[in-house]
Amino acid sequence: MWLNALLVCAAFFWVSETAVRLPLIIASFVSVIVELFNTAVEAAVDHTSTEKHELAKRAKDAGSAAQLFAMLMLAAVWLSALFG
Repeated sequence: MWLNALLVCAAFFWVSETAVRLPLIIASFVSVIVELFNTAVEAAVDHTSTEKHELAKRAKDAGSAAQLFAMLMLAAVWLSALFG
């Protein structure tokens, strides 16, 4: 979450073109939204049962994978802005 806040600030102060700045900010917000959904899924699964269950593991793994892909997208957008 703090990384996204730093990246949004960097996008505002470092990037002067709106066409470059907008994808950077959108990618950061997508990452935050996915992280919030991941946290909600994990909290719901933990609240439902303390026992280990295969479906609970899949739900948590899917949320973590979604966050990984959101972070990879964020990195790709920033690398494209920096070097593209």
